[in-house]
Amino acid sequence: KERVAYVNISCIGGIRDIPRIMIKPKVLQASVPDSVKAEDAATLAQQLRGRTFAENVFVTMGARGAVLASGDHTWYVKPEVQIGQCILGAGAIFSSEVIVGLSQGLRGQALIQSVVRQTTRRLKVWIENIINRA
Repeated sequence: KERVAYVNISCIGGIRDIPRIMIKPKVLQASVPDSVKAEDAATLAQQLRGRTFAENVFVTMGARGAVLASGDHTWYVKPEVQIGQCILGAGAIFSSEVIVGLSQGLRGQALIQSVVRQTTRRLKVWIENIINRA
């Protein structure tokens, strides 16, 4: 059975912030601050892919969406619904949706679209439940 390594390096400002990774991950996920533009996040995703040899590199940008670099391609997807809040646990939800998408056989653009859509949906439900409890 194939072993899969999923590495989340959390929030980074650039390629210099990447720790040395001694394995070849199937998925590498990094978050960037609000100051990073989508084009720069896409460039960073490709740089991360080249440096770590990860099959899929996700760079998340909070409420602005996410980038996926896989092979020679890069895709940027914005959420369909703007949540506009910083939510503790959003990264974990994103990560779990990546795992679900990969296990369903999704790849490339279909994968990033599904992950962003499902993450947004789950966060929206989470916020609505919190508001309804208040």
